[in-house]
Amino acid sequence: MSIHQSTSKENNNLNIQNTYLPLLIISGIILSICSISCLSIDDSPEREAAFRKAVDTVYTKKLKVFIVELDSICSNQMDSLVQGNIDSIKQVRLKEIEKLKIINQ
Repeated sequence: MSIHQSTSKENNNLNIQNTYLPLLIISGIILSICSISCLSIDDSPEREAAFRKAVDTVYTKKLKVFIVELDSICSNQMDSLVQGNIDSIKQVRLKEIEKLKIINQ
């Protein structure tokens, strides 16, 4: 084996090591993070109860705000809705009266 061939093999080995080394380091970091994050999950009943209570509290507060806003919107639109319905009923009745006048003539 010549010196040129042995140098070539060494360069190939170095290139392979240089290519795989960063991948191995990144893989090791990701594996470490995943294993640590799996250990920190707490599914205890106390934590679940506290979470449910917090969700219920937020829901109740938001629901109260939503009801107040909805009542405000309904109050603002009530007059126009009632007037629109009255006008609609009035038009129907006037058409019925006109039909009756035509029939009775």
